[in-house]
Amino acid sequence: MKEKLKLYGAVFILILFVPCLLTIYFQGEGLLSGFAGRELSDTEKKVIRLVSEEMPGSYETEALKAQAVIARTNLYRDPDMEIKENEDNLKENLDRITFCVEDTRGKILTCKGEPIDAAYHAVSSKRTRNAAEVPGQEDKTYLASVDSSQDIKAEEYLTIVYMEKKEMAGKLEPLLEKEKVDPEKLPDSLKIQERDSAGYVTKIQYGEITLNGEAVRAALGLPSACFYFSQLEGRVRITVKGLGHGLGMSQYGANEMAKEGKDYREILNYYYQDIRIEK
Repeated sequence: MKEKLKLYGAVFILILFVPCLLTIYFQGEGLLSGFAGRELSDTEKKVIRLVSEEMPGSYETEALKAQAVIARTNLYRDPDMEIKENEDNLKENLDRITFCVEDTRGKILTCKGEPIDAAYHAVSSKRTRNAAEVPGQEDKTYLASVDSSQDIKAEEYLTIVYMEKKEMAGKLEPLLEKEKVDPEKLPDSLKIQERDSAGYVTKIQYGEITLNGEAVRAALGLPSACFYFSQLEGRVRITVKGLGHGLGMSQYGANEMAKEGKDYREILNYYYQDIRIEK
């Protein structure tokens, strides 16, 4: 009788803990390993995790396929890159993301036989950037400027930031080689010297010091380097267009192209110039 009670007790405990064990198993790698028994290489599993981090799984299938090729390309260039994942996105959209990765299995983007730096961003300023105009990116000829005017419909296309002058001065000073910033002279003391053809700031002057537009963007925590300064009621008003660095594929634009019936090959060949999609 005692043995039966022990057995029943063990079964009862097992029933209680099985759901917990399954939950643990189906997190991250366990989630992918248990997916319908499909055969996925370690690389393709990494691509699934990358896509879940990089693009909403609710996006159109062809846009997700384009992102899968981009993720795989960047992973091919840097096999040791840090792999993150969006667990919620992965759980909600595992079927769709996995299908898109499988359908593009092994495919990467190349230019002149070499894998490209497959840059991408969330929303452009209405045009993507030309790498030839971006300091440090000039040799990436496949990253040319193209029209992406559908991006103006994105919620993140236009951002207005209000910043106290003292706060702005404090954020800028680390870029200025210990030179002090007079808050009362902002924003007029910041002179935008140069923009690229897509409207992103490339050079900005403060006194004798020339700053990189992306460095100023990062210091101020702005969505993109396509920014404009003005003053309103004693504060600095910063108008920003786009989200991200503006190079390569606009994810929002890719999704709009997919809605129009374009497939992932057409999307990639539009946003990247003189490239091939190959295994």
